[in-house]
Amino acid sequence: MEHRDPGPDTADRPVTALRELLNSWDPIGIIEHGAPHDEYDCLIAPILDQLEDGAEPPELAAFLRLELADHFGLDPERQAAGIEATSRAAVELRARG
Repeated sequence: MEHRDPGPDTADRPVTALRELLNSWDPIGIIEHGAPHDEYDCLIAPILDQLEDGAEPPELAAFLRLELADHFGLDPERQAAGIEATSRAAVELRARG
């Protein structure tokens, strides 16, 4: 996945809130051990793009499964609950915007 700068926070692009959501989920399990807080920033711009296009939790969950496997080398089945919760929470961020 190409890393794109997610840009600044705007009403339509809640970058900071999404970063906090991803760091809270922390699928790799490294944020609590002092990893940089931009560890998951590579996911922010694509998720925001999908939200702008009207994606719902199932579409975001499919994206996250693919990225966990391909980019992070994780078994997405072991992260199923986190994927689903994060997808729903991301869509809720859009609704708040």
